[in-house]
Amino acid sequence: MSLIKLTIIVAIAALASLPTRASADMITLASSSDTWIRDGFSHTANGVSAVLDTRLSFVPYVQFNLSALSVDTISNATLRLWKVASARNDTITTARYATYGLPSTAGDTAQNWHETLDFDPLDATAGLDFRNVGLEHMLNSTATNGVDRTRLVSLDPEDGGVAVTETLNNTTGSIVITGADLVAFLNTRADDNGLVTFVLPIEDATRGWGIASKENANAALQPALELEFTTLTVPEPTAAGAAAIALLALVAGRRRR
Repeated sequence: MSLIKLTIIVAIAALASLPTRASADMITLASSSDTWIRDGFSHTANGVSAVLDTRLSFVPYVQFNLSALSVDTISNATLRLWKVASARNDTITTARYATYGLPSTAGDTAQNWHETLDFDPLDATAGLDFRNVGLEHMLNSTATNGVDRTRLVSLDPEDGGVAVTETLNNTTGSIVITGADLVAFLNTRADDNGLVTFVLPIEDATRGWGIASKENANAALQPALELEFTTLTVPEPTAAGAAAIALLALVAGRRRR
């Protein structure tokens, strides 16, 4: 066999083992952790509560874990939450509701926070609470309703120029978030470590409501993240080897003839 033919065979075998893009997959993820934070309140109780209390300086954190999905690119996404009865039960509107994304910024809450487990070995408390939350949360803050928005990724159309759609139904309690900026934020998280945290400060200091948590008895009301995405698949080495052997046999057969 000539060197040229052998080179061609090796090249084809190598190409056969390169990642190839699969067709789009769809999945709905349940929240991996959720809690709400306010200075002086029990972190354990907040982490296992069926309702995320949302009002002045009461800030829900909702986490999803994408790390097991082998995501290449997310093309569409929908965040679904539900307003439920709480200590306050005011009317929810787009002007009062907001969603923000937590980036991996030094000083902010660690992406691997947990609602009940200790994620910081230097901290004596268990779970995410006011004592170990990052700089994006502002304790005793009435002017900003509990968060420093400059440290977060805005997914709130009322900020101006944000490509996100909020669809709220006060009667049913449905909260639906979609849009290009949501997808873009999720892709940055998939490219980082796959952990995604949404921060949900209320925008009206005089109002409040509850958001159903992952512990809510009604599974239909629990936080959900719907994704459409592509993955990269790599053929088994044996498949690439078999292709090279078959081509080698073909070339050898032609040579004999």
